[in-house]
Amino acid sequence: MAIEAGAENLTTEGRASAQLTAALRRRATDRGLELVGEVSGAAVMQARVVSIKAIPRGVSVFGGRFRAREQEVVVQVVMKLSMPAAEDLEIKLDDRESYLSAQDIRGTEANRQLALQRIFQRMAEEGIERISRGF
Repeated sequence: MAIEAGAENLTTEGRASAQLTAALRRRATDRGLELVGEVSGAAVMQARVVSIKAIPRGVSVFGGRFRAREQEVVVQVVMKLSMPAAEDLEIKLDDRESYLSAQDIRGTEANRQLALQRIFQRMAEEGIERISRGF
């Protein structure tokens, strides 16, 4: 099976495609799937990050100002397995993860990136599992 060099990214999140592609490659290797380059006759997996949204969940009020204490990131991904002698298999995945807002923007962004990383790992696991059942 070949995994395309980079997942297509339809969002403004710059590292999303690299994170998803790395997670997919790790999971495929962990499951013993052989990753090949552009080989004719090999199944090719393509992934597309469709959306990433951040939603405030816990809000506090201090001095008349609202502040998000907890946020949730929601990700949608589409994975497609193309096989030369069979019909393409496409799956849509949605996942979400909560993270804490930090005192500064760097801390909040670090927490957000960790939440995205966990989401992409779970999506890679589920995507590889569901596609493997399609063989």
